[in-house]
Amino acid sequence: MYNKTEKIKKIISYLMITTIVLLITYLNFKKLKFVEDPDIWAEINYGKEVWKTKSLFPNTWIPATELMFFRPAIIYSLIYGLTKRYILSYSISLTITLALIIWSYIYMLKAYKYKNDVILPSIVLLLSFGGEFRSFAILNFLLYGYYGFYTITTFLIIGFIQRIYDDEKINKYVIILIFILTFISGISGIRMLIFLYIPLLITLIFNRYILKNVEIKTIKYGIYLVALNILGVLLSKIFFSNTIIFKSQEVLTVTKFSDLINIFYDNISSILYSILGWSGGMEIQSAKAFDMLFKGILFLFVILFIYKNKEKYKKNIVVTFFMIYLIIIFGIKILIYSKVSNGFYWYYYLIPCLFSFLICDIIQEKKYKNKMFCLIVVIFLSNIFASDTVYLEYKKDNEINVITDYLKNNNIEEVATFFNLSGKIWPYSEGKIKIGHWYNSIIDINDIKPFYWLGNSSVYNFKDVPTIVVLSDDQEKMLFNNLNSKLYTNKAEKIFETKHYKIYKFDINPLAELRIPRKNEELEFPPASILSIDLKNGYTEDKHSVNSKGLDGFVFYGPYIEIKKGIYNIELYYETTLLSIPNNTEIGYFDIISHNDDLDIQKITTIAKEKIIFNKSNNKVILKNVILSEKNNKNVEFRVYGYKGYKFKIYKMKIKCIK
Repeated sequence: MYNKTEKIKKIISYLMITTIVLLITYLNFKKLKFVEDPDIWAEINYGKEVWKTKSLFPNTWIPATELMFFRPAIIYSLIYGLTKRYILSYSISLTITLALIIWSYIYMLKAYKYKNDVILPSIVLLLSFGGEFRSFAILNFLLYGYYGFYTITTFLIIGFIQRIYDDEKINKYVIILIFILTFISGISGIRMLIFLYIPLLITLIFNRYILKNVEIKTIKYGIYLVALNILGVLLSKIFFSNTIIFKSQEVLTVTKFSDLINIFYDNISSILYSILGWSGGMEIQSAKAFDMLFKGILFLFVILFIYKNKEKYKKNIVVTFFMIYLIIIFGIKILIYSKVSNGFYWYYYLIPCLFSFLICDIIQEKKYKNKMFCLIVVIFLSNIFASDTVYLEYKKDNEINVITDYLKNNNIEEVATFFNLSGKIWPYSEGKIKIGHWYNSIIDINDIKPFYWLGNSSVYNFKDVPTIVVLSDDQEKMLFNNLNSKLYTNKAEKIFETKHYKIYKFDINPLAELRIPRKNEELEFPPASILSIDLKNGYTEDKHSVNSKGLDGFVFYGPYIEIKKGIYNIELYYETTLLSIPNNTEIGYFDIISHNDDLDIQKITTIAKEKIIFNKSNNKVILKNVILSEKNNKNVEFRVYGYKGYKFKIYKMKIKCIK
């Protein structure tokens, strides 16, 4: 009878896993296009640009605050190269990521000698942490997959360390794989150092020197992993930091004492949210309420089980790791104030993994085995019915279809828009339209400015042709009612509209401003749009070029910016407005200076200087190998001085980053 019951439970477990996997796969293939989260499409567009440029750091794309290749987007780039299918390629990538997560999770559980009858229900529970917006499922393998590679690495590293602790013989290829993953995750940014390697090292040190539970060999491997990850982070900062252009309005500060209580509760609710899956407030009869109730029972049961077995879990690497991870993330989120991301629950995305792991121990105890299995079955069902995801019907935005059809029919390949709208235009145009955007949904700013984040870089550049802008009704009011805006909204023409969306043509690109190029990137700028004109000897007729009045004095100066350290080539293009100037006449000079001394702004350092020599066949000034370092890269000015009697017009400036 016992064996028959176990067989039935095993069959039910396989059926539940198969159902979840098929449901997730179905959604990834059928629902993806209608998910309007811009970050999802940013992942896809980054992967597309990687394939097109054959580079992990494409200059055609502006990434976020860290490099983007340690995630499913890199699988996408390879599949896109084979299929050339914009959305389908990511659906396949998410399916592969799901398979890798299940495989790596089993690898971790096998290190603790769990059998299949225990592992299977644990997998069901792991895949049943749904919820609203960016739940564990969405962050890892459903529709988004952003943290998928982080989760896979975490499972593999813990499984590896536990095998070292148990003195198991490990295949050398597995060791090489673990070391490569550790190093690459470091190159991609500091996130894994905080999320995984520091908590892991603290766990091993704690077990070794406090609990006397870990051999020195395990500590050594922990140190190797941390060192490799830090090496990756350092190499990334040295060699790849110049591939990122990020302009954020967010400022991180130490939390004020008066805000501590509110932030504390905000983060506590975020932790509960990551486990329960919902923020509450729903009607009591809804499926969400039941899902929250069942997961709440699970939560209390697991906490009580840990308390009763606290002596056992003091020496458990997984439990100690997750607790230290939680303390570190919680501490950072409490003590460092961030207006934008304060308390965001996806920082606690690994907590469901702890509960899924602990279920294995609970199921092994005979008195809890059947009860826990029944609870997992109920959570499996409630999670499916509680989801906000529409399984069978799709709500298409027909107006966006009309907008993208208009853009494609008129051969418009680049648009500027607000961040939220990019999540519609990218998928509805099948990625054929490049996008740059503003971003001001949760950031207080006095003016609408470009936000250099997750966009096609060319859209942010100055252009000789008008820039097309797509706006919603609310965004139209926001843009044109801002009387203090620096944007040239007076030179904008509405060329198409639907009930809720408008398309404008701007003479001057409203996204463009002085953006210093990355390595091997060359950008062009109209001087009048980025520099200050000295009205004594300068003026503009078209808001692009700057004319000299023919007097002694500066024509333009500014913009007093900090420029990233590097070596640059800078070219200035001009033409004369007088026909009588002899060849090889010196008509002025072009220089670059800095005011690095904050205490004495009048103190200047000349970085580079070149005479402006009139030549009928070559009217440009070139400054080669201009070196910007810590000593001269702050409050930098580009200046042109004109001599009396010579009128000329400067119409273009080029900047190229050499190194």
